[in-house]
Amino acid sequence: MILNEAFMSEPQEPMSPESCEKARASAKLVRETEWMRVYELGPKRLQYESKFLRNEIQMSADSFATRWPSMPSKERYEFVFAYHAKGNFTADDEQIVEKIMQDGDDRVWSGLALFMIRHPERERVLAFLRARLKAKPEHPFNYIQALGEAEDPEALPIIRSYFDEFRSNAETERLSGALYEPWNSPGWSFLICCEALWKITNSSEYLSDLRNYQNHPNSSLRNQATRALEVQR
Repeated sequence: MILNEAFMSEPQEPMSPESCEKARASAKLVRETEWMRVYELGPKRLQYESKFLRNEIQMSADSFATRWPSMPSKERYEFVFAYHAKGNFTADDEQIVEKIMQDGDDRVWSGLALFMIRHPERERVLAFLRARLKAKPEHPFNYIQALGEAEDPEALPIIRSYFDEFRSNAETERLSGALYEPWNSPGWSFLICCEALWKITNSSEYLSDLRNYQNHPNSSLRNQATRALEVQR
């Protein structure tokens, strides 16, 4: 999941169960909420451990329906940020996703996008995500990732419009050798689109773009491209 502006100085990488164990042994716990723990792994490098990942906490649909309306905006976002890492998808999760789709905003919907596509009424959820992406939200990237992960062909023209928009600035960045933080990087925005379009189309055009970024001067972008290629193999 990609973080939006509110979390830029917060957890930057989700944690697997294995990395959770490692962090507990060697990293500094810098913050803990009802929903997650945040560890400092190094300078400007934070990771979060979702308490839903290891079933440390449970949330029934009835309990969620009671709590969600009164949750402050920040807590809503922290909840979905942790909740999207939950392993299994249950009937309670289906009702929770329904409630969030009815009562949320782009910050929340974007944060839960990758979890939403596991909903059994897949086509309705994908239509919802396409509509949000088409509305040009400030932070579109989780929507792009989710629609790419779902291999949704109806999302192609929408994602392609973002791809075309980001391409020029990404090329300027590459030629200049500028080293942006990943979330402020035009190349990073372009790569997210490349990866999603490749997953949907399996086109050599997007594969070539991803491979080209393995030689980018920005190490974060090189790593992003390499991870995308490894996942697809």
